[in-house]
Amino acid sequence: MPTSCPETTLTPYFTTPPCCTKATGSSFSIQRYSGAATLLSASSSIDGFGFGVQAFTYAAASSDILTNPVGLGQVTADNPTAVSELVGSVGYGRELFGFQIGIAAKWIQQRIDGTRAATAAADVGVTREIGFLNLGVALQHVGPNVTIGAIELPLPMRLGFGASTDVGQAGPLDVALTTALFRQHDGGIMAGGGAEVAFWPIVGRTFTGRIGGLHEPHTGKWYFTFGGAITLDNVRGDYAFQDVSSPGSGH
Repeated sequence: MPTSCPETTLTPYFTTPPCCTKATGSSFSIQRYSGAATLLSASSSIDGFGFGVQAFTYAAASSDILTNPVGLGQVTADNPTAVSELVGSVGYGRELFGFQIGIAAKWIQQRIDGTRAATAAADVGVTREIGFLNLGVALQHVGPNVTIGAIELPLPMRLGFGASTDVGQAGPLDVALTTALFRQHDGGIMAGGGAEVAFWPIVGRTFTGRIGGLHEPHTGKWYFTFGGAITLDNVRGDYAFQDVSSPGSGH
């Protein structure tokens, strides 16, 4: 989850609004976490504008931060068990004085056992290319708490710093690296990084492999992810495996 904008597919629109200045096209993804949680995401970007929707459902409550992929509202173990979130966002990014600057406005709905509430939030970020490095900083999830009855769920505001490399060549392979550091709203420091390797034997046919890791401060453990992609002209299919503590691995 970097906060810079590499030329590869390592940075999603949802984490870095300035990437709207580079991204074009549309994407859709489904993530399953051992059958206990599902995250649906769709996004599109054109001419500096980005639009996104995320829907998250979770079948059982947990105090583990990693069981909430969207990360909006930390559900504790004594809360009701039927939990879902819906997030809609619109962002805009542009280049100004050599910096890529972006902002995104979000509408967040949280539902717990049939009771729901909503709030608004914003993300803002800045990136800049310096030599072969892409450096970025982003402030995410800035907004008021979500209150559902007697339950008050704070948005997990966090400040992130990221760096990624331009795509370099290693023989017949294209290689890019990325890393990021986040300070979470509770003071915890989350760190992660990854690498992407691509091979294109002919124009329009690209095979990509990815590997990465994330250190979670609440558990003190490292969690790993790997995956790959196949690009056929303007269409790309991706798969990723994510190691999380509970409810299990994600695909």
